[in-house]
Amino acid sequence: ADNGSLAVAEKIWGYTVPWKSGVVFNTRSETALGEKGALWRDSLLNRRCVIPAYGFFEPHQTEMSISERTGKPIKRQYRFDGPRRLLFMAGIYQNDRFSLMTTAPNAAVEPVHNRMPVVLLEHELGIWFSPDFQILFDRTGIELAATAQGPAADAATGSAHLRAAKK
Repeated sequence: ADNGSLAVAEKIWGYTVPWKSGVVFNTRSETALGEKGALWRDSLLNRRCVIPAYGFFEPHQTEMSISERTGKPIKRQYRFDGPRRLLFMAGIYQNDRFSLMTTAPNAAVEPVHNRMPVVLLEHELGIWFSPDFQILFDRTGIELAATAQGPAADAATGSAHLRAAKK
């Protein structure tokens, strides 16, 4: 809200940008603060938001899985959960659109993906809305649990290997 209070608002994920036909879903924390961050800087300094979620997904850099929809090989997805059922992710907004802030991965995410959302713990929400928000871009201390989604695919054949449990 404009008076400094918090409000719930429905926004569309992704900033429209002049150099791309689609939208930009995520904003790199280091880019938004750097010399090439003009598109995001005003939002980061003046329009920060929080996106509640039950977890987030990242595609593995090399592991493959089989798409349930198409049956074709795709990058295997991993679900990340926080220490509590609900977690919060840092975001910025402009008009009716928002972008998720990302940062370097921590130890839980790094084996899977080279970026991660800026995950916020409940007690850090006030910091995100304060002038000291930048300290939250280091997420090395955030505990996350990774769970692989779908069966692994054989890299050579693209076929799925399902392990049956013995009863």
